[in-house]
Amino acid sequence: MERIEKSHEAPPMRYRPSLILAGVAAPVALSGFHFFSYAAMPWICLRQAQALLWIGAGGSILLALAGLAAGLMASLQGQGDPDDAPGPGPRGAFLGSVMALFSALLLLVLLGQAAATLLLDPCHK
Repeated sequence: MERIEKSHEAPPMRYRPSLILAGVAAPVALSGFHFFSYAAMPWICLRQAQALLWIGAGGSILLALAGLAAGLMASLQGQGDPDDAPGPGPRGAFLGSVMALFSALLLLVLLGQAAATLLLDPCHK
């Protein structure tokens, strides 16, 4: 008879799309909003098209919210596993909660900048 040995090694961590989206969405939204607002400002002020800034701010906020939701989903997927359990469950839950907090922080920064865009005239002369 063959002797079957159990392996106590943790299975390799698969990269979950929710973790990748949670880590990338909010920084891309913030840098995209900065790039768009600075690059397009001369054209926007020349044509008096401030609505384009509001659309850019809204799209960036939605992207950062998607990153926050993905981080929360990733953190909830691994809950219920013991903290010392082998495998990607506890690590994924921890990384998901860290990414959700990071996305929330960048979302607050983005909301502050969007509020300034809406309340102040960006083309003040």
